[in-house]
Amino acid sequence: FINLEFVVMPVLSSSFSSSSSSSAMRLSGHVSPVNNNTLPALHLQNRKNVQGRRLLACACAASSSSSSSSTGHVRLYGSSGSRSPLVSFYLHEINVPFELINPRDETNPHPMGQVPALRDGLDLEVWESGAILMYLADKYGGLDTPEKRAEVGKWVVWANATLDPCLFIETPEGKVVDTSVRSSKPARPLVVLENHLASKTDEDPYVVSGGFSAADAAIGSYLLYVSLFFPDVSY
Repeated sequence: FINLEFVVMPVLSSSFSSSSSSSAMRLSGHVSPVNNNTLPALHLQNRKNVQGRRLLACACAASSSSSSSSTGHVRLYGSSGSRSPLVSFYLHEINVPFELINPRDETNPHPMGQVPALRDGLDLEVWESGAILMYLADKYGGLDTPEKRAEVGKWVVWANATLDPCLFIETPEGKVVDTSVRSSKPARPLVVLENHLASKTDEDPYVVSGGFSAADAAIGSYLLYVSLFFPDVSY
C-alpha cells in the first residue's frame, strides 16, 4: 500500500494553545491549522511513492486563491483536541480573519456547549464542523451554485462520517486509543481515497478539481491528526 516516512513540523503560531475539558474533546495534544505561507505540516522523505504523496497532498495543499468577500466578525469556539482545527485550517487558507473563543465562554452557541461552534456577525450561529465548513465555503469560499456545494459537501460529510471512524480506534466512551493505519491491510476508505487522488495531476492535486476547498481542509486534517498523535505510524 503506502510506506511513507514523514516528520511533523510546527505550523502556525496562532494555533490552539489552550486546553479544554469540553465534552467534544476526543484527542489530546497540539493541533495547528496548516498554511503554506508559513511552514508545511508534513515533509515527505520518500519522494518515490507518488500515490502516497497524493494521499497526503490534501494535508499539505495550499490555496492559490483568496476570498475577496467582506467578512463580519467571525468567532470560532474551539479546542485543540476537537474538530475545531478543520475549521481554523480552512479559515486561514481562504484568508478570512477570525477570533478564537474559549469553548466555555457563555456566548458559545452550541446547545450542548460543545465545539466547534461559530458565530458570524450578530445573528448567524452554526455548529458541527461539517456544517460550519459548508457555511464558510458557501459564504466566503465561492460555492455559489448547488452543483458546487454538492461536489464539496459530499467529501466533507464523507470525511466526518467515514474517514474519521476509519482512521481512529475509540473506546465505547469515545476516547481515541490507537489508529487503524497500523493494520497491514488498508481500510477500504483509504484505498478509495488513494485511488481518487492518484487520478489527480500535479497541477490540480485537490480533492475537488479547481483549487483548495473545504473538502481538502476536512480530509487533510484527519490525515494530519494521525501523524500528530501517532508519529510512529506511516501511511
